[in-house]
Amino acid sequence: MGYERYAREHTVTVGWTKDYLEKHSDKVEQFLKVRWQNMPPLECFLRHVIARHECDTRAQLKDIRVPTLVLVGAEDHISASNLSHRSSSEELAKGIPNAKLALLPGECHHFFYTEPVAAHKIIRDFL
Repeated sequence: MGYERYAREHTVTVGWTKDYLEKHSDKVEQFLKVRWQNMPPLECFLRHVIARHECDTRAQLKDIRVPTLVLVGAEDHISASNLSHRSSSEELAKGIPNAKLALLPGECHHFFYTEPVAAHKIIRDFL
C-alpha cells in the first residue's frame, strides 16, 4: 500500500464521519495535503506505532491527582487495532480519579479541525 496511501486512507477512515466526508471533501483534501507535508519520516512513524502498542500505562492512571479532561469525538469508534480512540478515552476517564469525559457529538478523530469552537469551549469550561 505504501506509506502515503496508508496515511491518507487511515486519516480519512478515523478522521471524519461519512456525512462530513460527503459534504466537505474539499476541506478533507486540504487537511490531507497539509498533513502529508508534515508527516514524519517512515522510520519515525513506525517507531511511534511500535511504542504505542508496547506501552501500557493503565496501572499508573490511579496515581494522577490533577484535574483531567478527556475529550474525544463521540463517533471515534474506528481503529486499526482492537481499541478505538473512544474506548481508550473511556478507559482513561474511568482510570483517572475524578476525570471528566467529554464527548463531542457527531465527531470522529479530527474534531479540532471540524468543530474547533465546540472543542475549545469544552476545554475553556473545564479550565
